[in-house]
Amino acid sequence: MKIGILTYHASHNYGAFLQAYALQNVIKEQTGNDTEIINFNMPQALEFYENASNPKTGDSEYRSFYKKRFDMFIKQSKEHHDLSKESLITDDIKVFREWLSGKYDLIIVGSDEVWALNSFRGFPNPYWLPGVTGVKKVSYAASSRVGTENLSIEEKEQIKEFLSDFSYIGVRDGITEKMIRDVTGISPKMNCDPTFAFKFLINRELGKWLIKGRFHVDGNKKCIALMLTSGRMVDAITRKYDRDFDFISLYTYHKNVKKSVVLTPYEWIQVIAGCDGLISSFFHGVVFAMKSGTPFVALEPRKLESNEYSKIYDLLSRHGLEDNFHMLENPEEQSLRVIAPFLADILTGNARNDFSDVCNKEKQLLNSFLEQIPDIRPKHIVVTRPADCCGCGACMDSCPLSAIKLVNDEKGFWYPQVDNEICVNCGKCKDVCTFHVNKEKYSNRAEECGPLEVMGQNIRMKP
Repeated sequence: MKIGILTYHASHNYGAFLQAYALQNVIKEQTGNDTEIINFNMPQALEFYENASNPKTGDSEYRSFYKKRFDMFIKQSKEHHDLSKESLITDDIKVFREWLSGKYDLIIVGSDEVWALNSFRGFPNPYWLPGVTGVKKVSYAASSRVGTENLSIEEKEQIKEFLSDFSYIGVRDGITEKMIRDVTGISPKMNCDPTFAFKFLINRELGKWLIKGRFHVDGNKKCIALMLTSGRMVDAITRKYDRDFDFISLYTYHKNVKKSVVLTPYEWIQVIAGCDGLISSFFHGVVFAMKSGTPFVALEPRKLESNEYSKIYDLLSRHGLEDNFHMLENPEEQSLRVIAPFLADILTGNARNDFSDVCNKEKQLLNSFLEQIPDIRPKHIVVTRPADCCGCGACMDSCPLSAIKLVNDEKGFWYPQVDNEICVNCGKCKDVCTFHVNKEKYSNRAEECGPLEVMGQNIRMKP
């Protein structure tokens, strides 16, 4: 099966980059299907991020920061996203529809705010796949950012029409879930953000090393990372607490912090893990704080209709973490008041730093997607990484049609290769595979017949 993912992979922020990377790799690992990110963008988005990379105000250091950040995201996407060879930039739905025709067996729309109706991309737009036929259409962890009460009658009718031929609708937040249910009568499934489902390599010591080397933080004070868009809020926080903490800024440039540095997405993850606390207005900043066990507090400076319209609050409220979230009517004044107990807990070592229960519960939400699209998972054996195979050949011996053969990789290890033209998905190869039956057991520790991880080196059976 050929799968295409339609998402905001080219948006120049860490969350968009990492959710696209995570979803693509999760689908590959879980299904073994040929999966790629559809290399599509809209001219409005290109213009938005190009303008952001070339600010008309600020000093040379300020302007240089945003130009470097722009170039970094373009380079990282080319290196780490598996993009379709053909690309398209258009806001013309008909052109998009014709370009997409016949390319995929399944299209996944999401995750991220791909169905935002109040964004600069406009509505309707290609991310709703309007009029796209001849392909199975599903959404994963899609978000709309608007409630039913904000939609016109025409918009409601269009949404109902666009989603009528989706075979599965998965959303990321309660506002989107309610909007789709009210408009279409369909009850969407709640999905986790794909960054919860993918096992990123997180190294706290590497993060501390990056903080010391890149931000020039000596480690004599607790280090607090800031992911805040409001410069005035950053100024207020750093002025009041600069004696007790070293502050570093992630993603945005602020003059009054220790240093603003352009980090790659991988470095950004490690720095969040390496700091002593995070103050964030960004959803994925909160996600990676929880994944890395970093204490955090979330601040929402935007004027939203209610807490429910914040994707951060929606996530935290599902797990009883509402006290970590604060909606600010007066960001400068209130931010100092609400972060005071958080920073006091950092100094005393009482801040919560274990969110593994939240991460595990969120990860389970991936299952409804995989289980309710039965043909996305082949019944035959799938090996996408060395830790999933010992090269014993039991799967090959069990196949009644000789559809499996063992092939060598570049290091000389044996892996099964399935001929999909012959395979009838009987599942016998999976039945005899010790790694499939005990996947969690053998994927996470060394076993006598499994691949051994010794000092980070993968040791497998050779012929």
